Parts: sequence; C-alpha cells; structure tokens
Amino acid sequence: MNEIFIFTEIVNCGKIGKIALDSFHKYHNQKVHVYGTKSDFEKITTHHNNILIGVDNEIIDGYRNNGHVGTALLWEKVIRECKEKYIIHFDSDTIFRENIIDEIIEKSKEYDIIGPIRNYHHNPQGIKEIMHLTDLCQTNCILFNKEKISKHYLGEKNNEIPINKILNLSLKSVLKLVKYNIRKILGRIHMSVFAQMIHGSYPLFKYKTIDFFDQVMFDMVDNGAKIYHLDFNDVGGCDKYGKRNNLFEEINNFPTPYKIDFGRKLAHFSCVGSGMNFYNNKESTKNISPTYVECALDRYALFCKTFYNEELTDINLDKYEKIFSIKNWY
Repeated sequence: MNEIFIFTEIVNCGKIGKIALDSFHKYHNQKVHVYGTKSDFEKITTHHNNILIGVDNEIIDGYRNNGHVGTALLWEKVIRECKEKYIIHFDSDTIFRENIIDEIIEKSKEYDIIGPIRNYHHNPQGIKEIMHLTDLCQTNCILFNKEKISKHYLGEKNNEIPINKILNLSLKSVLKLVKYNIRKILGRIHMSVFAQMIHGSYPLFKYKTIDFFDQVMFDMVDNGAKIYHLDFNDVGGCDKYGKRNNLFEEINNFPTPYKIDFGRKLAHFSCVGSGMNFYNNKESTKNISPTYVECALDRYALFCKTFYNEELTDINLDKYEKIFSIKNWY
C-alpha cells in the first residue's frame, strides 16, 4: 500500500530514538520519516530507510518550554502536510520485538484507527464521567486515517473560537475558556485549535479526555472511524477490562506504580524523553507535576540501565532486577 506515511520524533532525545529505530529496522523494510535536530541525527544508526527531517525553531521552543506542546506542533505539521491517507506513528521509546507494522497496514483495509487500547470503559484512572465513551488507541504505535478528521480542522491555522460557540457556553466552559486565555496572554500557548486538540487541551471540547490525541480520535469516531485494538499479548498494556495480566505478566504488570507495556511484538517504556529532559535540564521541571517528574526520571534511568548499562545518580533501580534479566528485547 503506497498511501502510508510512517514517522517518529526524536527531538532532543536521539539517544532514546536510536533503540526504537534499530529495533524497527530489524523487523521491517519501510521508510521512516525521523523528525529531530542535527544533534539527534548524529546519535542514531545510519540506515537507508531513515528519512531525516529537521524541525523548525517553533517546534524546538515547544519542546523546550513544554515537551508535549512541541509534540503537538510537530504532529499538526505532519498531518497537514503529508499527502498520504494513512499515517503510522511510533514513539521514540517504543521497542519492536517482531514485525507488527505489516499487520497494522493489513488491518487498515477495514479500520481507520489501529493500535493498543486506551481504556475509557474500564479506565485505570477510575474516572466515572468518561466510562460511557468508546475505547480509543494509545499513540505509542498507531495508524490513523487522516481523511476521517473533520476538514475544518485541517484548513487554516485558526486559533480563534467561533463566536456562536462562545454564546452557548455553560458556566463551567466559560471558566475553562477564561483560564485558557490567561495562559495564552502569558505566552504559554501558541497553538491552533487543531494543535490544541492534538495536545488534548482544547478548552471547549465536548468530552473530558485522558491523553494526547484523544480529542482528535473522538472527532474521527464522530465521522465514522472504525477502531481496531491490537492484541495486548502482542503489544502489552491493558486488555479491554483495564487488566495488565497478559502472557508476560511479570513484566507487563510489574509490581511498581510505573509500568512498562511488554508484549510479543512490542514494548513501550513511556515518558522516557521527558525524563531525559528533566534529568539534563533541572529548570524544565518547573510547573510540572512532581508525580510525573518522578515517573519520567524513573523511566529514563531504567531505559539507560537496560540499553546502555548506564546508572544515573540518585535513582535507585534495585527493584528492577527481574527486568534487567531480560536478554532479548529486540
């Protein structure tokens, strides 16, 4: 199928993306568009299927000031500019253990969003007000049909909210809008409505959402998108009931608060890039949840020890001995 655009982003984390790309190329023979900086590209293994694309200063500033804003701006650029119908994305801290991309492409003949499950019915956070919503997909390894995104979001980079929407707002939505505009005035937000939806922070979206890209996926579902969830024995994470006890339960449901998604064909650490940024730039942790900072640093330390045999100071990893015993990651 020629209408497939595969990409990953390794901005300021080429050290991490190297592992993702090495493992991808071991099992697949597809071109990958790799977004990063010159410094990032120097850290990855040269490969004929890598298409290296430098990012502009706006995106770099987005990563520097708020990592997920940078990611949203990059995704917006990719979705707006690529000519292909189907887009496949994988995170820089995803590890391919077998070929899974061919299966995803085959499923795209029938489905519009394909990836590991992101639970809403049985969400691990226990948020009751979203349990009636459809289960979406994690974005660590996902295919989506961009033609299912509402056309008006893919038009001009409009950052204004239509006046007719403002006039019909509830008090709660008005307060959200006021808070949003205060942040905008203070210079913390420079995103179009579509980028906000990718980021998951568009203040007037009709549903409460869990994570990155969920607002866009719900828009796609409203437009008839069909979802396929990959087998959690293959990709790790949760099953449809939010349980993590797959064939690799000892790793996939490791008895610590911070988990690794571990399956036959895929493993995913999550927030390793953020952890690398926090570790190297202590100032970047300002205004970030201490819980998230702790999780990200833990994941980065675990990643460094696992793939580079590097030990970071002040982060104890003794509890992960069973994970370090894994010999064949990819």
